[in-house]
Amino acid sequence: SSDASQTQDAGSCVAGDTKPCSCEDGSPGSQACGEDGVGWLPCLCVPDDAGATVPDTWIQPEVDEEGCGNKARLVFLLTQQNQLLTYDPETAEIVEVGEVDCPAESGYSSFSMAIDRTGVAWVLFFKADGPAGPIFHVNPSDATCIATDYQPGQGDFEVFGMGFSANEAQSVDETLYFAGGTFQAMEIEGEFAKLASVDPDTKILTTIEILGHGPKIPELTGTGAGQLWGLFAQGSPPLLGRIDKTDGSVDTTFELPMINPQYTQAYAFAFWGGDFYIFHRSVTDPSSVVFKLDPSTGVITTENADLGHVIVGAGVSTCAPTASE
Repeated sequence: SSDASQTQDAGSCVAGDTKPCSCEDGSPGSQACGEDGVGWLPCLCVPDDAGATVPDTWIQPEVDEEGCGNKARLVFLLTQQNQLLTYDPETAEIVEVGEVDCPAESGYSSFSMAIDRTGVAWVLFFKADGPAGPIFHVNPSDATCIATDYQPGQGDFEVFGMGFSANEAQSVDETLYFAGGTFQAMEIEGEFAKLASVDPDTKILTTIEILGHGPKIPELTGTGAGQLWGLFAQGSPPLLGRIDKTDGSVDTTFELPMINPQYTQAYAFAFWGGDFYIFHRSVTDPSSVVFKLDPSTGVITTENADLGHVIVGAGVSTCAPTASE
């Protein structure tokens, strides 16, 4: 990263929080509060030539009039063995895309995934003893990887769930959201995750607020209607809830009686066609179980009791249908 050489602001702040700032060239940056909470650190700026550009061939044919790539209406799954899959909610068909073999440093493994409107996957890599891991772009056609210019560790976010949400209903503009924190904090009994937004273009993170339900790390999914939802599989109680993107509060909740957080090993979910699809593995399950939650009735049904894969990440873009056709 480049340093705009701004001096540390005076005044108190909350350690780990971030706020937007301006770089020397006028471009947006991110400023973090120091560990001691007594002032803001220098502005973090991303150089124009940082990272890699997603090749045009990844999103062929060209995006449609709604700005959606040809893969952007699919549900993508990431397995414990780093396999990228597509899942068809209408037929329950699974198609293997390829192995997600990103050039992360030794000891890092894939943890969470989000899908943007072009259909490209964003995959977080994580290692328990740190430091904060990178995010890679993954080709939705063959699972090949390239690095992004996201600067790991912004706002003390080391481990988190993530998902894109349209900025407003039917908007072609979207924002990436994180829910998590440091590994140490997320291991503390009763600790709630923080919510943050990330500009998809600048990769700059802005901390929003502590989430209104917990503890531990929820997974996130957004919709083309501008909503953001969290799967609190380790919550008390486990539930699925709508998250206010401005203050982190949680409402319109659905309790998940089929989930026991003490036995949860892996979880992910996606919103598609008006329903939520939850991929959950308990210690007693041979692989992930697929549940469908109908938000109009709150009814939960088992779609597949043995998917044959352990799912650690699910992603769907804001191009996915918001209602059944």
